[in-house]
Amino acid sequence: MLWFIGLGISGFKSIPNEALDVLSKADIVYLEQFTSPIGKSDLSKIKNIKKGELKLEKRWLVEDGKEIL
Repeated sequence: MLWFIGLGISGFKSIPNEALDVLSKADIVYLEQFTSPIGKSDLSKIKNIKKGELKLEKRWLVEDGKEIL
């Protein structure tokens, strides 16, 4: 299943519990930082919660969609 999760204006602390559950079970998490730059603290929290691989990606990957879909 494909999910898109936004960090919102407050970063990691504004991610809903359901989305945190999705992140913790995901095989791959694509993280693009163009729309909303992510601080080192929030990035560390995401790295700690996710189960699978974390891929830091550029905006074009999200807009193109070929790899994700």
